[in-house]
Amino acid sequence: FTGRFADAAEAGIPNFLQCSYAQALRRAKADHKLLMVYVHHEKESGMDDMCRAILCSPDVVSFLNTHWLVFGVSASSPEGRRVTAALRTWGRPMLCTLVHRNNTTVCIDRIPLSHGMTS
Repeated sequence: FTGRFADAAEAGIPNFLQCSYAQALRRAKADHKLLMVYVHHEKESGMDDMCRAILCSPDVVSFLNTHWLVFGVSASSPEGRRVTAALRTWGRPMLCTLVHRNNTTVCIDRIPLSHGMTS
């Protein structure tokens, strides 16, 4: 997902971790940072436009790259299906905020995304 996303983006993008979801979780724990997980659905109408309008916004990119670790995955990939199941983001694009506390990873926020967000 992240390679295709970077190729399609006209501006800067968040520094997506280039690793598995499990590795991203371990890195967030080790670095004591929040992990933003973006689950992309290629078949959802308007998602590419939403990505360019929101995820590629210079302010969003700067904020995420400064304060967070960011992991992106396509829901149609094997890894994406595992992430979708783990985060219960069934059938829709989603941003999830994860934090590690008390020896477990907790989803502290889920933001469902739709193409209508850019209007």
